[in-house]
Amino acid sequence: MEIKENNKYRAYEVSMWCRKGDALSTAANYEQAIIWFDAALKIDPNSLDALCGKGNALRMRGQYDEAILVFDKTLAINTKHASSLAYKGEILRMKNKHDAAILFLTEH
Repeated sequence: MEIKENNKYRAYEVSMWCRKGDALSTAANYEQAIIWFDAALKIDPNSLDALCGKGNALRMRGQYDEAILVFDKTLAINTKHASSLAYKGEILRMKNKHDAAILFLTEH
């Protein structure tokens, strides 16, 4: 029973840190948002919400290569994660890799 309660608390904590990161991203405070997403990832390194949130914050800061690495991790966990697919495709387009973006998006 104690393990189950601990897991519930950890999931709640990850959710709260992701919400904080989302709020900071919405306010265009991407540097602080990344800190909160990283805090969530320390608890659950496979949190899709934290990974996608961090990747998007990196994307918004123009840190495209780092963002792609985060989205690749998200997509390794869930190959159909819609936001990660869209954001990665958008990054490829923004880097003028139009053919790569089209190929990536049509493969998924």
